[in-house]
Amino acid sequence: YGGNTSAPEMCMPRYNLVGELWAFHLDCGNWERINTTGPDPGVRARQGMAVDTSRNRALLFGGRDRVGFGEYENFNDVWALDLATDTWSEVSTSGDAPTPKSTPVVGYDETNDRLLVFGGNTSTGGLTLTGTSEFHALDLESGVWAGNNHAVNPGNTPVNASLFVTALIKVRR
Repeated sequence: YGGNTSAPEMCMPRYNLVGELWAFHLDCGNWERINTTGPDPGVRARQGMAVDTSRNRALLFGGRDRVGFGEYENFNDVWALDLATDTWSEVSTSGDAPTPKSTPVVGYDETNDRLLVFGGNTSTGGLTLTGTSEFHALDLESGVWAGNNHAVNPGNTPVNASLFVTALIKVRR
């Protein structure tokens, strides 16, 4: 979903952010634009997405939109795309929400029914990167965020700020 469809010209970035959804068909190697219904997340780029397998939907978190020359607005909203009907809906949340950001790591914790959000870029400037080590979990049943300001590993050591990383986790217990 979303992204920038423009290529740089003479070493200068160009921007044409879109709010489109595309699917790649592995069986035939083709892309297809999906026409969705309902209000959608709007034009944005560098958001994170995960698949909520329990509800057959894709979840989108955060991202950014260009609001001026070299300036961006970061988001911390959550949207759900019903994969059976291609219908978007905004997920109502409360609690300790993550800082608005772009390029977060997002994953679905099937065992605990949570959307997990880690790291990302909190800068609103186009030429600066401000990594964060925030970790938050959204309880998908209640819609309540829980988080801390510094993600920790099992040894309780703070994790360094992270940018442009990704993860896919499948845990069976």
